[in-house]
Amino acid sequence: MLQNFIFIPIDIILEKLHNRGIERVMEMWSKELQILDRNTVKYMIDELQEQLDDANATIADKDATIADKDATIAELQKKLSKYES
Repeated sequence: MLQNFIFIPIDIILEKLHNRGIERVMEMWSKELQILDRNTVKYMIDELQEQLDDANATIADKDATIADKDATIAELQKKLSKYES
């Protein structure tokens, strides 16, 4: 009969230890997920920055092309105005 009373508290203690172990594991996973979330956010920001840089480079190239064409148009208009006069 004494043995039954000894096992009950041990079971309760083991259950609490098990629950604490699970809590520690969950805390660890929670911290890991926070780190992964931060890393994911950083990765997404880096990806978006790269896309933005590419878009800005494309815009700069097109602006240069437009400026060249504007210069060509201005030159041709000058030549045309000479012939019209």
